[in-house]
Amino acid sequence: MRDVATEATAGVVRRPGRAGLTAFGCVLGIGSFVATVGVTTTAASQIGARFDALKATEVSVESADPAEGATDSPFPPDFESRLGRLNGVVATGHRWELEGEALSVATRPGPQGAESQRLPILAVSPGYLTVARPTLASGVLFSQFHQRRAEQVVVLGAAAATTLGIHEAHPDLALWIGNRPFTVVGIVSDTKRAPDLVLSVMLPDSTADAWFGHRVQDERLLVETRAGASQLVASQAPFALDPANPERYVVLAAPDPRRLREEVETDVGSLYLILALVSLTITTVSIANITLVSVMERVPEIGLRRALGATRRQIATVFLAESGAIGLFGGLIGAAAGVCITVGVSVVRHWTPVVDLRLAVLAPALGAFCGVVAGAYPASRASRVDPVLALRH
Repeated sequence: MRDVATEATAGVVRRPGRAGLTAFGCVLGIGSFVATVGVTTTAASQIGARFDALKATEVSVESADPAEGATDSPFPPDFESRLGRLNGVVATGHRWELEGEALSVATRPGPQGAESQRLPILAVSPGYLTVARPTLASGVLFSQFHQRRAEQVVVLGAAAATTLGIHEAHPDLALWIGNRPFTVVGIVSDTKRAPDLVLSVMLPDSTADAWFGHRVQDERLLVETRAGASQLVASQAPFALDPANPERYVVLAAPDPRRLREEVETDVGSLYLILALVSLTITTVSIANITLVSVMERVPEIGLRRALGATRRQIATVFLAESGAIGLFGGLIGAAAGVCITVGVSVVRHWTPVVDLRLAVLAPALGAFCGVVAGAYPASRASRVDPVLALRH
């Protein structure tokens, strides 16, 4: 084994340019393998970390058989207290859309013709706004005070405000819904949940009941839960609202976030692992080609070794040792480069790098294995060289 190691080292050192190119191919293969797996693992971790927590803590409840233009709500008046008693519920709210020919919105009273706008008008409880988590561009949101007194106030979504030409909420600013004035107390620029609020005119649901009657369209409840409680709340909500007829309600909740995250991470990891293996395969074939060229150039040397008594097995072992040593060297550098690339990408993207140390440690061994596999055919060719023909050559 000492003689084999000596001969392999001499063979590598004797041709540093070719050995360097061969090792560089192994560096690229092992480096891309480690970097691909490392970056993929890091990206998959970020997908899990950035999983939409808001969706994972959101439950929506609707009527299983909504009646168009119904005057009775499918939900009990004390729905907030019923759902609030469920373990894991943080807040809950109620909304429906007003309908009717006379419900146009204008910035001046009276028949304004072209100045009137047909915008979505939503009757919204303060709890619904809490669950929606809006971002205020101007003013304030209406509260339980406005709800109890059925105040004539509205909050505008940013798109609705732009349509009406309103840029800032003000106590003296009013708009007309039909022929009734409402004070614009706030403008919402964005929401974490219920994005349709940005397009709508919102007023307290008690105000809508008092002034327009309970004309129901697209009525629903929105519930915010603690992390991990959405599935439990979704299963219990129909029974809390109507224990005798839970089938009256359709409950929508996000799937289990842990399971979804694991599925995403597995799919992404499998895809990039296949790409990394393809890269390794290409690298192995390249090393095999270079090693085969080296064998063809060293035919006289092989013939001389055979003439001096070297067996076929010894010849093959020397070439396998050379390619394995080059693969080991390339694997060491490639593993270090792959880890550096993973950390560098993570720093640029402000991610937390995730590197499997077992992969980094085993990468040199993988490089050596690829070198041995790549050198198997050239070594076999070298061992079959006829010494007489080789010396003549």
